[in-house]
Formats: sequence, structure tokens, C-alpha cells
Amino acid sequence: MTRKVANTKDDPTVPFVTLALKGTDYKLAYSFNALALAERATGLNMFRGLDLQALNALQLRAMLWASLLKAQPKMTLEDAGDLLSSPLDCNLALTAIADAWTASMPKPETVDPNV
Repeated sequence: MTRKVANTKDDPTVPFVTLALKGTDYKLAYSFNALALAERATGLNMFRGLDLQALNALQLRAMLWASLLKAQPKMTLEDAGDLLSSPLDCNLALTAIADAWTASMPKPETVDPNV
């Protein structure tokens, strides 16, 4: 019997970023659905880019939650907030969110100058 890995935390095609909090490693990724959930929860337009320094606590929690869902589908918004119990946790989360955001962007095509 084969195990389904596509679109799960074990999918090698998903550009996950690891965030270590409270002795546990969490995988973060931004899929299109995660972007839509983040937009609904934050009121921000995700296609306009991400200014992490301007996020308030509600927006940070929502951005973290949305990025966690691909690998941790049972994660709730409150669960994500419970991971952020100190300013250090918030800074680690901000860095991981930025890295996950960057990893989700398409890679630029290499253009052959001889063509």
C-alpha cells in the first residue's frame, strides 16, 4: 500500500521552513490557501507583499497559523497563539514567516542569453 505524501508535511515539493518553539519543530509553508486564510484573518492583501514590522499581535498570530496549516492541519488560531509566549518566540516566528514567504515565491527563470 502506498502512502499519500502529496500536499502533506512529507511532500518534498512543498518548500517548508522549520520553526523551533517550546522544544518542538514546526513546519511552515505558504500555499495559495494559506495566503487566502491569512488575508481573511488579517485583512491584509497578501499579493502586495509582506511588511512584518507593521504586523500587530492579531496579524502575527494569523500569519503564523496560516503558514502552519499545511504541515499541522489541525492547528487552530488559538494553538498558534499559544506558541508565542515571549518576545523571543515572536521574533523567531517573524523570521520563519519571512523565510516561508520567500520560499513560496516562484524562482526566477534563467534566460539563456544565446537564444
